[in-house]
Amino acid sequence: MSAKSPTPQSHESSESEYDCGFDACDDVFTEGTGVNSSFCSTDCYYRHKGKSALQQIKSDHRFCATCFQRVKTTSAPSEDWVDRGSSPMDVALANGAVLTNGDGEITLDATECRHARPTATDSAIGYQYRTENTTLVVDDVDSGDPYQRLERTKWGCKCGNVDLSERHEVLEDVEIESILPSLWRCLVALVQDNAIGPDQVDANAALKDRFLGAARESWRDWRFIIGYALYGPGVNR
Repeated sequence: MSAKSPTPQSHESSESEYDCGFDACDDVFTEGTGVNSSFCSTDCYYRHKGKSALQQIKSDHRFCATCFQRVKTTSAPSEDWVDRGSSPMDVALANGAVLTNGDGEITLDATECRHARPTATDSAIGYQYRTENTTLVVDDVDSGDPYQRLERTKWGCKCGNVDLSERHEVLEDVEIESILPSLWRCLVALVQDNAIGPDQVDANAALKDRFLGAARESWRDWRFIIGYALYGPGVNR
């Protein structure tokens, strides 16, 4: 996660000024005064980092981006499944084919085989399972026809979020008491998976202290809370 390069501003002043690298900030900083050469303040630096981590949470289908509850668990496919799924013979045998012995040779009789296409096992991420926070939801699908309505049933979050990658302030208000512990568990899981944060950050007491300190200072500013927890004092930038 790299900060964008600052853009110099043209002023009559002898000192060059640069736009803050956090896209929600309109402030500028002069050469030599910026944080990490790209931000007007440490708060903007943390919010920029937190925004990137929050985007990772949104794109991770296991967590709800509104209440941060874990909606799915996943497990990698076994080596045996990968081996069998990629073998045309194993797939054929599992779908009706038989091995026959004739004239001292073993041959594959696929007369009754219903399906023999190997699975693209290199594209398989794993299995997914529901959690206590999973609920079935109905979502509208664009049919391309204004007179036809299509719906699909899929997994959503018990907080009411149908699209796990979206954030809803109204639902957040309803779940506000449980959001902080849920966000903490979400961060721990992603840090342990090396999905967010710098390489040297660990899911330890220091991370939790930064997390709780940021929450007390800037309640509901999730970008700052996440960024400060992951990149705050004690973590190399």
